[in-house]
Amino acid sequence: MSIRPCHDLALIRPRPDLHAKLHGIPLDDRGHIVDQLGNPKTGNPIVYRVTARRDQFALGEVVALGNGTPYGSGRERPEVLVGSLVGFDLGQVGHVLPNGLYTLMWKNMLCTVTEDLAKQPAPLCSWVMTVPDEVAAARLVFSAGSALILPRSSSTSGVKSNDERKTNIRLRAERVLAVGPGEFVRKVFYETGCKTRDIACYTHGGTVHCQWHGERLAFTPWSEIVLVLGE
Repeated sequence: MSIRPCHDLALIRPRPDLHAKLHGIPLDDRGHIVDQLGNPKTGNPIVYRVTARRDQFALGEVVALGNGTPYGSGRERPEVLVGSLVGFDLGQVGHVLPNGLYTLMWKNMLCTVTEDLAKQPAPLCSWVMTVPDEVAAARLVFSAGSALILPRSSSTSGVKSNDERKTNIRLRAERVLAVGPGEFVRKVFYETGCKTRDIACYTHGGTVHCQWHGERLAFTPWSEIVLVLGE
């Protein structure tokens, strides 16, 4: 029996073996941890557990892709193929099927990675990949009592574009390593509005973190980037 995802969904096979490889954990062919002599440690398999908690970076393999939505006509499909290895957030998984596959919306694929995990991840869609940077943090420092004034755009609720209400909001300033190409929203393509080496300031509500060869990477949707500081 074959399973085919519909619309803007993908089927993902979890690959916790890659996650273990990324962190230097030796595994046998069945995905079990092995000791220094190569003997498996029974009862200690590396597994992913899908929960509602956000910010749980995981790796998986694309098994199948849907055909897209009527609005995008397939153009919003990220640059992945069947067999591509991708990073995603376990908290964004839609369903866990009886055969162990995950359903995942295209836009929730964070990045692509290589089999050997040697290269830097490549962000997909409108995800922005950043890394902590002392220079970036120094260029945007707020005291505990600082108030940031955010301009609001016009909306049906009556909030005007010149609204100057003051809100206390925590921002993180990090250096941009790479950005996704953008995404289609109702037949309109929106590019990611920052570039490599910019400083992106964001709220961390939708950010997904991962440790990549000693670096702490963060994936943030472009919609949650508040400020961009160019060089």
